[in-house]
Amino acid sequence: MKGETEKVRYDKLKRLAYDIDDVLDKYKTAVLKSEVERDEAQTPSTSSVSSQVPNTPISLFGGIAPRIKELNKRVEAIAKEKDYLSLAIDKSSSTDPKLERLETTSFFVEPVVYGRDHDKLDLIDRLLVSDNNRGRRSGNDTPLIAIVGMGGLGKTTLAGLVFKDKRVRKHFHKRIWVCVSDPFDEVRIAKAILESLKGEPSKFNVLHNLLEEIEEIIEEKRFLLVLDDVWTEDENKWKQLKGSLCSASRESRILVTTRKKNVATMMCCSNPILLDLLSKEDSWSLFSEAAFWGRSEEDCENLESIGREIVDKCGGLPLAIKTMANLLCSKGTEEQWQRISDSEMWELEDPEIFKDLYAPLLLSYCDLPMSVQQCFRYCAIFPKDYEIRRDELIKLWMAQGFLGETRKVNELEMMGEDCFDKLAMRGLFQEFKKDEIGGSIIECKMHDVVHDFGHFLTKTECLLVEGQRLAESFHENARHLTLIAKPDNIPIDGIKGLEKLRSFLVQYNSDAKVPKLYESMSNLIDQLISVRVLRFYSGHSVYDNYLRIPKEIGNLIHIRYLNLEGNSLRELSETLCDLCNLQTLNIRKCHTLRELPRGMGRLTKLRHLQNGSIKILMPKGVGRLTSLQTLEEIAVIRGGNRTSSDSFSLADLGKLIHLRGKLSIQWLGNVEETSEAREAQLSTKTGLRSLTLDFRGGNFKKREKKTESDALLLQALHPPPRLHTLKIEFCGWEEWEYELLLRSRGGQGHQSSSSSSSSSIAFPSIMPKLQRLSIGACSKLKTLPHHLLQSRALQELTIRESRFLFERFNKERGHDWPSISHIPQVEIKRPFNFPRYSAAEILEQEPSSSSWSGQGVWKELLLKPSKPIQRILIAAIGVNFFMQASGNDAVVYYSPKVFKDAGISDRKQQIGVSIIMGIAKTCFVFISALFLDRFGSRPLLLIGSIGMVISLGGLGFGSKYLEQCQDKPEWAIALCIVAGIVAVGTVFFYFFLPETKGKSLEEIEVLFEDKPLDGKQ
Repeated sequence: MKGETEKVRYDKLKRLAYDIDDVLDKYKTAVLKSEVERDEAQTPSTSSVSSQVPNTPISLFGGIAPRIKELNKRVEAIAKEKDYLSLAIDKSSSTDPKLERLETTSFFVEPVVYGRDHDKLDLIDRLLVSDNNRGRRSGNDTPLIAIVGMGGLGKTTLAGLVFKDKRVRKHFHKRIWVCVSDPFDEVRIAKAILESLKGEPSKFNVLHNLLEEIEEIIEEKRFLLVLDDVWTEDENKWKQLKGSLCSASRESRILVTTRKKNVATMMCCSNPILLDLLSKEDSWSLFSEAAFWGRSEEDCENLESIGREIVDKCGGLPLAIKTMANLLCSKGTEEQWQRISDSEMWELEDPEIFKDLYAPLLLSYCDLPMSVQQCFRYCAIFPKDYEIRRDELIKLWMAQGFLGETRKVNELEMMGEDCFDKLAMRGLFQEFKKDEIGGSIIECKMHDVVHDFGHFLTKTECLLVEGQRLAESFHENARHLTLIAKPDNIPIDGIKGLEKLRSFLVQYNSDAKVPKLYESMSNLIDQLISVRVLRFYSGHSVYDNYLRIPKEIGNLIHIRYLNLEGNSLRELSETLCDLCNLQTLNIRKCHTLRELPRGMGRLTKLRHLQNGSIKILMPKGVGRLTSLQTLEEIAVIRGGNRTSSDSFSLADLGKLIHLRGKLSIQWLGNVEETSEAREAQLSTKTGLRSLTLDFRGGNFKKREKKTESDALLLQALHPPPRLHTLKIEFCGWEEWEYELLLRSRGGQGHQSSSSSSSSSIAFPSIMPKLQRLSIGACSKLKTLPHHLLQSRALQELTIRESRFLFERFNKERGHDWPSISHIPQVEIKRPFNFPRYSAAEILEQEPSSSSWSGQGVWKELLLKPSKPIQRILIAAIGVNFFMQASGNDAVVYYSPKVFKDAGISDRKQQIGVSIIMGIAKTCFVFISALFLDRFGSRPLLLIGSIGMVISLGGLGFGSKYLEQCQDKPEWAIALCIVAGIVAVGTVFFYFFLPETKGKSLEEIEVLFEDKPLDGKQ
């Protein structure tokens, strides 16, 4: 479509298609909702669960007929103009299935870079040469090198090659890579630099504080900072960041990639590296590597002349050449190659198109099936350099209906994986992150030029804007909107067209806290009547502001994907359960959320419940979600507001036969009968690849029986056979024998008379694909399963907080280390408070040995303590400090004098009051001892501290009634000060002192690990 008239008519046709889809979806939703309510009426146990906002099928059906009449008129009007529309569908765009075999794994091989050897050597020389040899440093500024060139020339590729070079890695103490892009966000860049330097996110959000911390960390350090894809020419934005880097060593370097030479000049780089186009021979080498992969010599010779024509049309641009090579590797005949070479797209005159680069991308794009094309266009909603998670992208495609509809449970996900692979093979995705063992892709990015191409295709349909610019950037034709939120007020009122949005994605970081947009959440949701995808994503949970999802959420009848990850949620409205089309609900890291709505069983189309990293009560209705494929974590909870008949149980887990991916079962110690564990039917869930079994919980008085009960529980659970990862935590058994796992698999496998004989036999029927085995905080466990250790599939073994296993299997002194030494990755962490030498080794040492002095212990304890030890020291010192500072002991020691000063002059009365006070204190200590095992030390300590605050405060304010006391003001001030100290101590106890009732030393150390201590664990 070359004319403006055709474009207008095409846009009109697209709007009509969207409106028709909305009406059809509304009708299907009404039918589905009536079926759900009919089934619910037949289930007495759910009759008490009702929505707070009724949304009956009658109200849904209403208004459909008039809309259909209106749409028919629009269809007729467009039909009259059909002769003017040049909407031809190229049937050849569908990939020939016979040629699919050519789209193999050549893409995933690390690419060879052609034509950049000289540039690479020049760049490395500039990075490594000292300042004494080159006078490039003005004042205290860190020397800056810039790579300049148009998009697609390989600037980032060249910088990446140098960044990973062995000489560069050895030369610099720190290497930092930051993708800058547009706009130049100083705070984001500074935080990215700090995170790379420290290995953890910074707590600061103010630019001045961030720059101060950077300056302090890099002082006299030799670092390399790569700023990729810089666009800004504003010198003021760059100056502040540059100033914080001056404290580093003079041999530090900054490497910048940019398309604009003015940027290099602004950043004071007088001699940038200007990338040239590839030569014809380098272009041909790059092209032929991918395009001719897997072909015979005869085919290569026949296609060479046409291939060289196509390479010449790419103009020496590496990205264009690779795009065409990835396209042509799936074309097997000369006719197909010639058709691409003769395409009119090489001659496009659209001023928006950069011909040499976009023409190859257009050719590759148009060759894709139409369903894959719309999947690619949708990727324009992501910011540049965004890490796209493969699984989440597929869920988004599903929510938009790009993958069609099917009644089979996992068919849509499989179609999405196939679509992703097609785009990856065409080179439209890059920078893949893969699973460490399985090798499957889990994340990717888009080249910034490919990202620009996606925006060129979608124009105003996909918008990516910053919050404060929403009003000026929003277009009424927008269907997908990504909002990068900041603390500024985001004006939603008065913006027309929100009701047409099908995707509304809000992303904010910890510095934004909760945007003011959320204050008008009800008004916002009222406008998003067509939305399929709704995401309010926070990179970090924010506890001082809570996201409130209003009851109007139940009116979003079209929604398929709801992502609330990382937000501080108090609750989810019961009306959420009216979203009968919902496929994905993501509540990961919503740590303040305590339970799900009771009507979850009405979400019959829910396929993915992403609830990792939170402890949450789930209703029994979750067991009715038979389409569920993702359920990341469940907890066996006893007690609370819900009865066992209302809560999700292991028996309900047995009904979810389609689960796959990861599953973590927490608090298995609360399971009272092994029959309940057997009903979980884990062995039938063959789609599970990762399983975590956490045996915490149970009655403390029955802890001695835990050895036997946990072993029986594992047998009853029947771990599935196709696991790749198995994690066992806080187990109570001592021996992990072959027979134990054999019984858990129903007697499959070879029989063995003893553990010694079984160690020489492979048992392929018991988790033969297990690649990761992790044992954590199993303080009684003394053995490991020999048959699993012998498996060739096992690649990783992790043991932590398990003293017997550490003693037997550690590399330094463990006599059983040879039995696991063949495993590629073994990590055995020294248990907390475990001696560095055994008793025998200590006795063998000479008395004069330095080890007798305890120097290593004191050094580890005081000079370089681990984080758990740091937190334990803080808690221990803090408790003793506040006990002394409260004045409690002082009053006991000097009670006669205290009472004398208070006005009791008689000696006998002083002694009598002291005795009464001692008896009272003894009684309270005795009462505390009685309730210690029942309630734990933490609640009793908090109650006692609060009581002291009230008592001391009351004495301070009531001291005016002591008529015989001459120093009433001093008494009042002293008592109020002590009351304040105890109040501070109460806060300290709450946040820094976790409950340790019924926990072993290993379990206690876990409480003091890198998690924030809120005392609730």
